[in-house]
Amino acid sequence: MKSLNPQIQKELDNLEPLELKINGILIDWDPVGVKSMEGFEDSVYLEYLKYISEIKRYLENGWDLSELIDDLEENRIGYLNSPAEKREEVVKALLGLVKA
Repeated sequence: MKSLNPQIQKELDNLEPLELKINGILIDWDPVGVKSMEGFEDSVYLEYLKYISEIKRYLENGWDLSELIDDLEENRIGYLNSPAEKREEVVKALLGLVKA
């Protein structure tokens, strides 16, 4: 990983290993497109932190992650831009964290 702003790095240092992996999956997905916003590229590391605890709860309880990911993108993030296939990839990647 590249060198990050110390404040961003401090936030990431507080995450558990599973939380870091979840954040990495959300960063790869990046439905808002923060990674491509000039001057805000590093912000992507913090953009999706608020969803990690809920995703962890879904994983721990075996609840339907597809519904959650669709809800996150459409209703909470406010964009339904990513193709359904991409959201399915995100769900598979997240489920892979608990099956590994």
